[in-house]
Amino acid sequence: MRLLEYDNNGDFSLTNDLVGVEIPEYAILSHTWGADAEEVTYRDMIDGTGKNKVGYEKIRFCGKQARRHGLRNFWVDTCCIDKSNNSELSEAINSMFRWYRKAAKCYVYLADVSTKKSVDLSSQHWKTAFRNSRWFTRGWTLQELIAPPSVEFFCSNGNRLGDKNSLKRQLSTITEIPVSALQGTPLFEFSFNDRISWGRARKTKREEDMAYSLLGIVDISMPVIYGEGKENAFHYDVWLTKEDVNTLQNDHITDNIIAFWEEFLECELRKYSSARIILLRPSIAFMLMQTTDPLAIKEALPNFTNTTHIFIPIQYSLNVSGLGTGFHWSLLLVSIVDGVAFHYDSRTPSNYDEAALVTNKISMLSNRQLQFRNVDSSPQQENSSDSGVYVCILMRHLLLKRLLSATADEKVSMSMADKLVDASGGRKEMMEMIERLRSEGRLR
Repeated sequence: MRLLEYDNNGDFSLTNDLVGVEIPEYAILSHTWGADAEEVTYRDMIDGTGKNKVGYEKIRFCGKQARRHGLRNFWVDTCCIDKSNNSELSEAINSMFRWYRKAAKCYVYLADVSTKKSVDLSSQHWKTAFRNSRWFTRGWTLQELIAPPSVEFFCSNGNRLGDKNSLKRQLSTITEIPVSALQGTPLFEFSFNDRISWGRARKTKREEDMAYSLLGIVDISMPVIYGEGKENAFHYDVWLTKEDVNTLQNDHITDNIIAFWEEFLECELRKYSSARIILLRPSIAFMLMQTTDPLAIKEALPNFTNTTHIFIPIQYSLNVSGLGTGFHWSLLLVSIVDGVAFHYDSRTPSNYDEAALVTNKISMLSNRQLQFRNVDSSPQQENSSDSGVYVCILMRHLLLKRLLSATADEKVSMSMADKLVDASGGRKEMMEMIERLRSEGRLR
């Protein structure tokens, strides 16, 4: 984590990266972004530029409030994250909820709310502007409201409007979030679907960010991959840990490994410009499995319009914290064009109910009636930890050897009667690919 720090002369600058006990008490800013060109970036702070940008006032405001509370350090997302570094950006997004939760103070800067010098808390004008603030419509500000224990609201001219406790009734009415959630009741006491619903009416600039902004709320981590599907974007953004790679030896592979494999396949998929196939990431698939109302997370999902096929890794788990920890994987291939969802399970019928449930949800999201079909010819695993490897191998075979190699008028067989799976060879191949990409500097 990188902070802004005041020096003895009253100026502030960026610290080095801090970890663990090195991180001092700090304040944190919550705000809405303006025009990108007017926000102060990490590079601006390094180069000593950006003081004439509109966004600099927010940074000064946060620092000023922090000093009033005896804090020398503060954090602002626009300039404390090097967004040109994909690994750093991925780590920051997965850590964001925790950073806000651990902040000594969170200051909400409402750029579209103004008051006179002396705030009349009974003023209807102020209440209307507060209720209509853009801050309540953005995806990222949801976790910034819920996570910190201390949240204070300020208008654009710096007047304090109140805090999360004094404004709890208004905040609950505006956001439809229970007062108890705003006052620190552990989020696990609220259902997955309830937590997802809190972000239903919110928007983000990038489609992917709607999913990423909910990570802390639903307590999962996932690789952050921007620009999926763009031409010539041949690079690997999945951030693999040593623990991820070690699972390729002989253990249950993690969701990160499967996400990496999906990105590898997407690089192949980009060679087929007319293909309309989606490879759903494990964490997004898990989010879909957990919710009882798939329409509530529609904004967090890829756009299924005109899609022909969707690959979905299915993992059985009783709770969110189980993701990627060794539970059984299977593969669901939804053929929108055929109206059939094919389920490949290497330990039939382990994930039958979960896959059938996801099929129903995809049917709702795609507005297409789907028939669920468990593929009896699915190769069966010999080693209890090989299910994730089977998913990766079958995904590649079905994508490259079946769907992408077929002619336009050819009926593609989804049977696996003729397919043998070499799990040991698959593990070795993935390990070799990771090592090759790492040596080429294309994988972090």
